[in-house]
Amino acid sequence: MRALLLFLLLFPQTASSEPLLALDPDTGGSLSVVELVQVRKAISANQHLLGAQDREYCPRGQSACLESLGQSSARTIVAPLRIESIWPEPKAGTEWPTRIRPLNPRRLQVRVHWKQGKGIASRSLPLLIFSRPKAGEKESCVFPIEHWEWSGMDRPERFAMAPLGICGKNQLNVTELLLSLSPNRPIWAIRFLSPEEGQKWIDGSSEDLQREGTWTAGYPYAKFFFLESMRWWRGGDGKPSASYTGAIRFPDLPLLDLQSLSQSGDAFLDLYEEGAQIELTIVTRAGLEKVLRWPMEFLIDQAAADAMSPDLQPAPPPSRSATRDLTNPE
Repeated sequence: MRALLLFLLLFPQTASSEPLLALDPDTGGSLSVVELVQVRKAISANQHLLGAQDREYCPRGQSACLESLGQSSARTIVAPLRIESIWPEPKAGTEWPTRIRPLNPRRLQVRVHWKQGKGIASRSLPLLIFSRPKAGEKESCVFPIEHWEWSGMDRPERFAMAPLGICGKNQLNVTELLLSLSPNRPIWAIRFLSPEEGQKWIDGSSEDLQREGTWTAGYPYAKFFFLESMRWWRGGDGKPSASYTGAIRFPDLPLLDLQSLSQSGDAFLDLYEEGAQIELTIVTRAGLEKVLRWPMEFLIDQAAADAMSPDLQPAPPPSRSATRDLTNPE
């Protein structure tokens, strides 16, 4: 509580100031003054990720409230923010493709209310707070995890921009965080899929790959990869499935190209679930077409049904009947 009192003295709330933080009495942990400031900045930096259904903004269905939502997309955070819990997150960074692991990682749940039009919505936002070595010292960082929880898996806001974090006094995205943690070697990324979809990746047609699903409504070109993680082998449940017997792998992820795609909103990296994995999200058609030009491998899983890990082998060339007839494309 002493840290909170000092924070309130250092950052008194005024009509023009950013929202302050309040700690619930049973949070399970504490944060330094510096960390409290970083949490506040991280939430402000990711305001575009916030989103909700109309019924959440206007629970009583008032017509004036509902109409106001369509008239303004601006979202204003309503003070105060509330830290609901602070707990160790031992899984954080366990599959990051870096030599340096996050130090003292903790999961935060922060309750945020925000206003859009005449409506007010609320979310409990998950963040990861940790330290990274820098110039022989430790620098604290705060990043969103499970960033789709800021709006909802089926809400378009989760594609709005690359999730941003705060390290020290600097704002950065996950691609920049990865570059700062000294991988010093090629980083690979993988997507498990059906052999039929894998062949479409090799053929290189973004149109053939477009598919609008429940979680990608309005974003038919959205695709997801994991960096150096087998999380979605066999669909994630370890049981053989024809839908996941193939894989597309980028053997050397071009991080500088990815940073450019992140800045343009066409693709980005984010911290997945507990922060254990790093996910590559391709957002737009333009992003997918650029990614299709990266060197890639088409692999087939030849592991036995009772295997505990994949046996990925280069896919055989397509049969003559499956080869595209360029003289007669119809």
